[in-house]
Amino acid sequence: MTNCLPQHLLALFAPRPPIIYLEPIQQIKNQKFTGLTSYLSHFEDAPNVTAIISKPIENRQQKKERLRTEASAKNEEKIRRSLAEWDPHSNELATSDPYKTIFIARLSYSATEEMIRREFEEYGPIKKLKIIRDKNSNKPCGYAFIEFERERDMKEAYKYAEGKKIAGRSIIVDYERGRTTKGWLPRKFGGGLGSTRAAPEPRIAARPGSGYEGQRVSLQDRSRDNYKPDYSSRGRYGDSSIDSDRTREKERERERERERERERERDRYKERERDRYRDNNNERDRYRDNNERDRYRDNNERDRHREKDRDRDRERERDREEIEIEKGKGKGIETEIDKEKEKEKGKEIEIEKDIEIEIEIEKEKEIEKEIEIEKE
Repeated sequence: MTNCLPQHLLALFAPRPPIIYLEPIQQIKNQKFTGLTSYLSHFEDAPNVTAIISKPIENRQQKKERLRTEASAKNEEKIRRSLAEWDPHSNELATSDPYKTIFIARLSYSATEEMIRREFEEYGPIKKLKIIRDKNSNKPCGYAFIEFERERDMKEAYKYAEGKKIAGRSIIVDYERGRTTKGWLPRKFGGGLGSTRAAPEPRIAARPGSGYEGQRVSLQDRSRDNYKPDYSSRGRYGDSSIDSDRTREKERERERERERERERERDRYKERERDRYRDNNNERDRYRDNNERDRYRDNNERDRHREKDRDRDRERERDREEIEIEKGKGKGIETEIDKEKEKEKGKEIEIEKDIEIEIEIEKEKEIEKEIEIEKE
């Protein structure tokens, strides 16, 4: 029987080949370790060997503190080199007269010279306007210098331009102190008037060679009003003109004008509120009148359709009666009885229709009342 099977099926029933005999593995005994004592005679004698001091291992906090100290030292060295090279009197790009120049800080990066000129030309003619940009990226640094043709225009801008908004951001106005105030330093060298970058302890704010080395300036002394341009070096009379009676009178007049403007603004606001309230009431009354008019029109339309339906039903009833009279002349009393029954049925149907229409009207009125209450 199996002889008839093909070869590929016979291969399934063939016996497996015998397993190959392999000799057993001989286990090698482990050699015992004796240490280095027997090899000490092979080393050279070195009586003057210095002890190797291992590098101390620091944890994460110590490493963080070390990196901070290194970065601080590197930054101080960079500031020291820049401070030695900084000299505002030898800047070729600076304005010609520092006593006619004001400093603008916290400028928006999107502010342009046209925007700044438009805001400051109301105080007087501008001679030069310079927006400071980064030397490498040419991006604005957020501050600028404006030189006026007259000194009194600069003082007016200094007094009244504080807090102006340019490109959606309020600005700070100050004198140019680099060339007018002795021992002045910008913020990048630890000076300035701002307190956002001030250290907890008072910092040294003096340039080498200025005569103020080693002196500390407290944050209280670095206020905006404590620093004034040094007009005495030019033989000027100082800031006495700003404190004159005429200037004080102008200031009082401006304050009175601002108060009057605030009063007018409050009156305008109240008037707008009254107009808004009046418009809301008029709108509500107009809405109610329109609803009443629409409701009256709908009721009239329903009554008109109802009358038409009744007239149509009466016409049909008359035609039906005439036809029945013609057909049932010989029927006599039975025909009259049937007519009366049909009339009664028609009246009942009309009454039911009227009741249904009245119920629908009542429902619509209730729905309209609910809508009016929600809107109010």
